[in-house]
Parts: sequence; structure tokens; C-alpha cells
Amino acid sequence: MTRAELEDFLFHEAALLDDGHYAPWLALWADGGPGYVVPTADAPDGDPRQTLAYIADDLTLLRTRVAQLLDGTTVAEIPRTRTARVVGNVRILDQAHAPTGWVRIRSTFLLHAVRRDRADVLSGHYEHVLKGTAEGLRILGKRILLTHVRIPMGRLGFLL
Repeated sequence: MTRAELEDFLFHEAALLDDGHYAPWLALWADGGPGYVVPTADAPDGDPRQTLAYIADDLTLLRTRVAQLLDGTTVAEIPRTRTARVVGNVRILDQAHAPTGWVRIRSTFLLHAVRRDRADVLSGHYEHVLKGTAEGLRILGKRILLTHVRIPMGRLGFLL
């Protein structure tokens, strides 16, 4: 996997999320990984099974979260938050060398979020664990490390 392929994947993921295409985004996920985690600032490397996290979803919980976003039962997302994100500084941290190997990457992001009359900018780092499959890259895990001590929107209903 080249860095350009990884960057293209991250840009595609960002576009799906910004456009509200949650079902195709969910299809990018594979079973068996650490899931979708947003740790608190005081325990950024903590195991979400043992430390507090804003979000710690395995694939089952992530499917439920997406279903609620799609059917409108996520009250914090009525109306839906409009987002625009920029992803950059992609670095390969670790990689398994096999035909269906995995890669761990880190990138930075800026996310502009608008809901009703409020606009916020979130920033931080994405840490993805991606797996090569016959269908292309799939997400095993995504850890979102926010640079904010407090999340300005109060309730984090949209997907980072």
C-alpha cells in the first residue's frame, strides 16, 4: 500500500462522512478490529474497555449508531450537522507485509461543523488501522484524538 493509495482512501472516507453517506461509509469497515474510539484528552492512549472515552464503539455499536443517524432517531442530529473536513499529514506508522496485510496510519484533520446557527472547528489526529482485502482497503479501527479539552458542540452526534 502506497501513501498515495492511503491518502485517497482517507479523502474518500472524509467525503462520504461530509456528504452524509453513512451506509457506504459503514461498508468500508471490516470485522475484527478495535472499532471506532474517541478517547478523552486525559487518556488518549487508554484502552476504552478500562478508561473513559467519549465514544468506544465496536462494529455492532457502530452499526447501531449509523442506523440511528439514517432513520433520524439521533436527536442531537436534527437537523443534521453539516461538516467539511481537511485531512493531511498522512504517515505510515506500522505495516504488515502480506497480500491481505494491514497498515496503521496517522493523519491530522480540521473539521468545520455547522448546525443551526452555530459553527465550530474541531482538530486532531486520526489513527486508522486498515486491512487490504480483495475488495480494497477496509477499516479495522479508527481512533480520533481531539486536540480540544472540551468538545464545543456539547453532544457529539455526528461521525468524526
